[in-house]
Amino acid sequence: MCRYLQNLIPDMLQDLRNERHGSPGFLGENYTNEDGILVNDTCHEEWDKLLDRMIFLWRESNEYTCTRQNPYEEEYSKAHKEFTEKYGFLGEKLQTEKELEENRKRGGGGTMHFMDELPVYKEITDRYFAEEKKIEAYRNTSKDEEMDMLKECFFSLWD
Repeated sequence: MCRYLQNLIPDMLQDLRNERHGSPGFLGENYTNEDGILVNDTCHEEWDKLLDRMIFLWRESNEYTCTRQNPYEEEYSKAHKEFTEKYGFLGEKLQTEKELEENRKRGGGGTMHFMDELPVYKEITDRYFAEEKKIEAYRNTSKDEEMDMLKECFFSLWD
């Protein structure tokens, strides 16, 4: 459901921005024009900026549209492929005789081994997951800001 909303809401906001006929009057500044009429045409630019920010944040919160990418992705994927080819899916070829015996006693299953258990893969795994943690924090911050903006502007999402 979250991915659906992460795709739907920014598209809806973009459509509102592109097709709207007005903007919330509480934005911008009221002034009297040369004909003596009270107007507020500065609200449109402010509303565009708010909509643009919300659209951006919704897209940044989505792992598939976020502009921040893990610089270690390619190196990590290559190492993961190599690990899987050498040691099997979830490192089953690394199981010790003791682990295999314990698994047989339990009636199946297996002990899992991961890349970071082997020194050759430890550094890339650590770098990759440290970066993933930073990206996740950024996406979460984007989500929090977009939700705050959505709460603030909710009843202005009309046209």
